[in-house]
Amino acid sequence: MINSRAISTFSTESSPETDIRCSIIVPAGDDLSMLNNFLFFLNQAQLPCDYEIVIANDRGLHIDEKLLGGCSLPVKILNLDTHLSQEQLFNKSAVAVRGKFLLFVRKFVNFDELVLEGTVRDLDTSGDKISVSANGNFLLAESSFYMSNEIIMQIIKETDENTPLDQIVGLFQASKLAAQWTPQDQRMLDFYSQFISPGDVCFDVGANIGNRTKVFLKLGAKVVAVEPQGDCVKCLKVTYGRKDNFRIIQKVLGESQGQAELMVCDANTISSMSREWIDSVKKSGRFRNYSWDKTQIVLMTTLDKLVEEYGIPAFTKIDVEGFEYEVLKGLSQPLKALSLEFAPEFIASTFKCIEHLQSLGRIQLNYSLGETMRLVLDKWINPKEMIDTLKNFRYDNKSLGDESFGDVYAKFLNQ
Repeated sequence: MINSRAISTFSTESSPETDIRCSIIVPAGDDLSMLNNFLFFLNQAQLPCDYEIVIANDRGLHIDEKLLGGCSLPVKILNLDTHLSQEQLFNKSAVAVRGKFLLFVRKFVNFDELVLEGTVRDLDTSGDKISVSANGNFLLAESSFYMSNEIIMQIIKETDENTPLDQIVGLFQASKLAAQWTPQDQRMLDFYSQFISPGDVCFDVGANIGNRTKVFLKLGAKVVAVEPQGDCVKCLKVTYGRKDNFRIIQKVLGESQGQAELMVCDANTISSMSREWIDSVKKSGRFRNYSWDKTQIVLMTTLDKLVEEYGIPAFTKIDVEGFEYEVLKGLSQPLKALSLEFAPEFIASTFKCIEHLQSLGRIQLNYSLGETMRLVLDKWINPKEMIDTLKNFRYDNKSLGDESFGDVYAKFLNQ
């Protein structure tokens, strides 16, 4: 039986006075019988003696010693404000306990073989300092890392209580990567500085997890990121959502407002609204090993509506996997400068894009290959010259190597 002296009730203003290696934080929930069964599983796991169990009681339950009698580890009850959000529950618990490691329990399931000393030791020597269980119900983190990392806090805020923890950790890793500054980021910054100045408005259409958004923000721009995919939107919110000069629109752009079907790829960077583009890049072999088996209904708005709300952007990046022409059909006025991704096997759509832009005003064009962040032409050329240039592109041109795609850049004159 557990000794009553091992049971303590404390609030977030106090902390346990022990040298605990790992604090297992368990939400009390609404059902004492479920909590009791889970504590039994914890006891069966034969955890080391420098572990403790912390019951986060945010439902005002009366938890007495009889419920806890049978636990071989110290058990503490953390009385919190009632009905906290998941973010508040995790954060208040993390502040209130002293374990070097924090184990957050998402659901009352069998604890067997989950966290033994070897797991904690592995995490102690890892670079990430955060891990998730195979069944997705438990999050383990080094406490100092967890409490000092705003990305994790924001991720928990952006995910509901049913989000699997492996997705939370994946989102953390993606956000951590998105927030890093790399030599390629610097090359992009140097390149885009010819179009963007501090205070300018920029549209990042097809933002994904924000590799361009990051650069535009670094240049001091006000960035409107357009991205329909939920996981990418969460990553954008986590990484950039607290910036005053950032807005996220969880929609696609097209010719008109309404709804549309997004074909979701197992690689989120190449999800597409265009079945023709998907067929083309699979037939060419570019993306032969990918599948677009899932679909998602998404909201659609137009470039004109964005301009109406946010003003004419200094620069608009459009990278929407073959849907570029449909995006431009929702634009009825000249902009200042923009880029359009092109692929040789779908080049006819790029020609339509150029022709539509020409119908809106006088333009000059240039292009870059791959992710080189260098304009190929020494001087900007007219639409006919650009179309003639792009007609020579073929996906199977071995001399292009990995640069058998690129971006067309357009500048409207007298804007």
